[in-house]
Amino acid sequence: VDQQLSEWRPAFTAAKRVLQSRGTIPSSVAVEPGPAGQVLAALIENSLLHGQGRTIVDVSASSGVPWLEVSDEGPGVPDEIVARVFERDVSGAGGTGLGLAAAQDAAVSVGGRLALVRRRPAHFRFFLDGGKHPAPVGPEAEEGAEPDADHVRRDVVRKS
Repeated sequence: VDQQLSEWRPAFTAAKRVLQSRGTIPSSVAVEPGPAGQVLAALIENSLLHGQGRTIVDVSASSGVPWLEVSDEGPGVPDEIVARVFERDVSGAGGTGLGLAAAQDAAVSVGGRLALVRRRPAHFRFFLDGGKHPAPVGPEAEEGAEPDADHVRRDVVRKS
């Protein structure tokens, strides 16, 4: 995490934006730096290119599953691509549509996965779980939440 932050901070400074982190990866979690770095770099770059305001990299482990989450203060993921955001050639703002698809592939290569857990503002989470996390679900809302509310946390991971 620290390496990616130090590599991306100059670009954020040049864009007059802030990049910061909260939390640390538990020492009991083994992370392959190459693929994990690729995933984190893609999420940070995505935030720089498509987000706004401050970008935060949160590191946590809830329910025994460690994860990294990248969020910003931008407008979020457009409704028309939310269910396909990890597919190749899908972009909401003139990008190539390769970054998040490649990041998902890298996450899967180390037994993890990516999820869009909040649309507005965008929150992308990288589960570092070695495949122990429950299977991905479709774009339906969490139980008891309003399906079209901006605060709804969603998991729109591409089904394998």
